[in-house]
This record gives sequence, C-alpha cells and structure tokens, in this order.
Amino acid sequence: MFTALPRTFKSLYTLLFSILMGAVSVLVNPAATNAEMPQAPDDFTPVVRFAVTSDIHIKEEENNVETRRWAAMIDKSYELAQSDAQYPYLDAVCVAGDYTNNGSPLEYAKFKAVADNHIHTGTKLITAIGNHEFGYAGGGVYALHREVLGAEPDVHEVINGFHFVAVSYSQTGGVFGFDKQAWLAQQLKQAKSDKPDYPIFVFQHPHPFGTVYGSVQWGSPDLNGVYSLYPQVVSFSGHSHYAMGDPRSIWQGSFTALGTGSLSYMENENELEDGQFPEGYRDVVQFYIVEADANGSVRIRCYDLTADCWFGETYFIEKPADKNGFAYTYANRMRADQPPIFAGGAALTVAKGADGSYSVGFPAASDRFVVHDYKIKVTSGAKTVFSQSILSGYYIHPSPADYTVDIGPLETGKEYRMTVMAANAYAELSKPLTLAFAAQ
Repeated sequence: MFTALPRTFKSLYTLLFSILMGAVSVLVNPAATNAEMPQAPDDFTPVVRFAVTSDIHIKEEENNVETRRWAAMIDKSYELAQSDAQYPYLDAVCVAGDYTNNGSPLEYAKFKAVADNHIHTGTKLITAIGNHEFGYAGGGVYALHREVLGAEPDVHEVINGFHFVAVSYSQTGGVFGFDKQAWLAQQLKQAKSDKPDYPIFVFQHPHPFGTVYGSVQWGSPDLNGVYSLYPQVVSFSGHSHYAMGDPRSIWQGSFTALGTGSLSYMENENELEDGQFPEGYRDVVQFYIVEADANGSVRIRCYDLTADCWFGETYFIEKPADKNGFAYTYANRMRADQPPIFAGGAALTVAKGADGSYSVGFPAASDRFVVHDYKIKVTSGAKTVFSQSILSGYYIHPSPADYTVDIGPLETGKEYRMTVMAANAYAELSKPLTLAFAAQ
C-alpha cells in the first residue's frame, strides 16, 4: 500500500483553510453523554440498501484471490439482501478506492468484468478513485476510468431519495485540492437542500484525518472542513486497511465517519510485537451492509466474508443531521467501555519445551467491544526479563479462546513472576493474572 500522494494546492490560503477546518472538525465533538449505544428498532424497515468496501487491490495475475473476493462480496451482498422479506433489494455497491492494485488497463478490465457479471440490473456501482489507481497512468487514470467504467471520477447519484457522493483524488496528483473541495461543497449543499434530515452518503479513499481508527496514519485533512458544515454526512473511507471490528472504526464529531477495512489484507499499527501485518492478516475480508429507512435513520452492519458471518456491533444513527444526538463519539465510546475482565478461575500456566524455552498460556479475556491486545511481562526480582504486547486476534472470527506465548529460556533455579493484562481499544487494562514459579 502506498502512502498518500503529495498534496498540491492552488494557494497558501487553501492550505491554511484545510488545516484550520480539519482541526475544527476533529475538535468539535458535541456529543451525547449517554454511554449506552443506540439500538435499531425491531421493526426497522429499509427503503434503501447498499454494500460498501474498499482496497480490493485486483491484480493482473490470473485467478488472483482479490478478483474472487470482489465477486464473492457482491454475491454475498445479494444473498443477505434477499434474506429480508420486507425489502429484498440491493440498490448499490460502493467502493471507496483502490479497487485495482496498480491502475493498469488489465486490472481495470478485471474489476469491470466482475461488476458486469455479478451486479444485477437496478443496482448501481459507485466508485471513488484511490491512490493505487494512479500507479499505472498517473493523471491519465481519469481517462481510463471513464473509458472502462463509463463513469465520471466524481459522482453524485440519488437512489430512492438518498444522495450518494463519491469524490476521487485530484487529477493533478494531489489528494483533494481546492477543485475537489469546491465541488464537494456544492454537492453537499445541493443534497442538504433536497433532504435536510436525510443522511448524505460520501465515499473517499483516505480517511478524514483525526476521525476513525487509522486516520492519523492514513488520513487526509483536505475535506474535513467541508464535512464539518454538514452533520448529515456519513463518510466511508479506506486506505489504512485497519480492521472494521475495532470500535474506533466508527467516529462522530461534526459528522459521521466509518473505516471500510479491505477485501485484500489487513494492516495494523506498528507498535505491537505483531507489527504491521499480524498473523492471519491476509484472511481478514470485511465489508459493510448499510440501510436507511423512510425517516432517514441509518443501520450499518459488518460482515466477515472469510468466516461467512455478521460480526461486531450493529450501528444505528436515528437522526444523522442532529449532531447533538451523536453517540459514536470517541469520548462516549470510551465511556461506554470498561476495562476487560478475565473469567473467574482464569489462570496462567507455564511450560518448558524440549529446547529449554518457556511459554506462558492464558485464556481470552472479554470486553464490551473487543480485547485489543495482551501485555505480558516476566520479572525476576527487580529485573524485567521479558516484556511483550501481542494482538488478541479480535479481527478473526471466531477469535482465539486461549493463547500460548513463547518467552524464551530462563535460568534454572531462579524465581520468576509472570503477569498478563488485557487491554481494550481505548488502552484500558484488566486486572492482572499473575503466577510465581521457579525455573526447572
């Protein structure tokens, strides 16, 4: 995955405006004080439904897994829609960039062929160009996009009365220059004028900076200022490949933002021992099913294509235009969570392997949202002989029920103390499990 393209601006004014308004949209966090998360009513009845993904990374190679996953995601979306007797329809499939790996004509053709063969009549395909699309043709990707997909790079569609806006990177090689900001502002103004209380669904490739999980490392502030004027915006973005199951993958402040994961592979921040590409990262294949009802309320559900199951929370935004009722703010989410807990009777075990190395075993802890990682420490007296944080595997379904971690050789006859704590996504720590033992 490439880093974001260098930003270019027509004037210093544009740069300063983007930075200022980006900061405003991050800091404005009006939010509800209720720690309970909203629940969709049992009689919620959609009048529009669409699937959202990003970062498919279709490659030129024959039978690449990304092409198969793109097809499977579309087919599964129809299957899920048709299971709803009240509204068995899929109105759109939306891709927030990086649908190709390098933007070559062959990759574009493969993406389009799957869409043609799997998307039914009456379902719209909505795309936003990501940075990987620029890899082959640079700014010429706009012409390729029009030629192969028969669509404009920037799109404003109205589906069943709901506005869908997709905004692509600037053709000049910047992220979102003044031209894009002006265009988006006009589209959002038009959409709000038409349906003031309805959500406006927007798709861009990089996360709006300072919003969802991964947006600091993989975000752009260029459009934050525009979004901050429209609380009814529900923005979908990718680029980071960060797992959708993390509770920070939804954010509300001056608008609503969600991270879209990837159909190709998962990434992670580098601070933990597991690194940028943790175990099982290529099997994390996730997407959203999004619905809205006649009142404009929005229900968003997460689907795991590998495990073939719903996972995580069902998000519900009753009044998207009313930011005073936003519940998915960072502060409110953190307030709603509590430190993880280990079940009563949970205990550490220690084992010595044939090679003389030791390992620690422990059961999974639980958390309202997810246990993000485990912090393991082994001491001897005042000296720390082992310290490591490992991911919990929360992004795999089902997640592991127990763990075994190698801690290396220990000195025979010495006394050691082992401690394990679970951490949630908000860095809250469980009470520790401890074990004192002598190395044999």
